[in-house]
Amino acid sequence: MEVCESTSGSSCVTAALGNSWSHSVTTRLIFQNLGSERRQILIAKSPLAPFTSFVYTIQKEGLVLQGQQRP
Repeated sequence: MEVCESTSGSSCVTAALGNSWSHSVTTRLIFQNLGSERRQILIAKSPLAPFTSFVYTIQKEGLVLQGQQRP
């Protein structure tokens, strides 16, 4: 990491490994099998989202979240 100062007195932080590294994916998802049909996604690490989990099943319509009402 490098700290730079501009002529106006403000400072900025630059990623030491370059611009492409600073845009790398930083969210960690953990997928778990909870039985024959139920599965879970955990958001374990994210700079934007809190730690949370979602239980879902895979149906012919796609992923269906459990415990949520459809409109």
